[in-house]
Amino acid sequence: MPNNVVVSIAGDIGHEQAVAQIEPLRGKWSAGELPTDYVTNDKQTEPRLRAESRDIEQAHLCLAVHGFSRFHPQRFVLDLLNTVLGGGMSSRLFTEIREHKGLAYDIHSYVEHFLNSGSFITYAGVDPAKVETAIA
Repeated sequence: MPNNVVVSIAGDIGHEQAVAQIEPLRGKWSAGELPTDYVTNDKQTEPRLRAESRDIEQAHLCLAVHGFSRFHPQRFVLDLLNTVLGGGMSSRLFTEIREHKGLAYDIHSYVEHFLNSGSFITYAGVDPAKVETAIA
């Protein structure tokens, strides 16, 4: 089978029968070389803004900052910050921005830990008329 392919089967079927069913479907699909690492972009030292305008009923706001790799000793601290700040319906962002102020349909944060880098991202879906207030 090719690299990084996961085949998931549920039901009353044995392993041998499942393999027999899948094997003909893969054809000449063969494994390739996997990258050993991903190159990070550590050159960004100043904030960047990207804005797109579309005629839609909801504005999507994202704020992303550098985070920690999956091996960094402080990664668990960032995970805890994420949980408190935007990790669920009882998080501070959700409670304050959505429930108390009514500025967002959805607001949350999440963390990505990659091999040699990471990111911390906050997302909010807001009414376009409330974008400036939500950002402030």
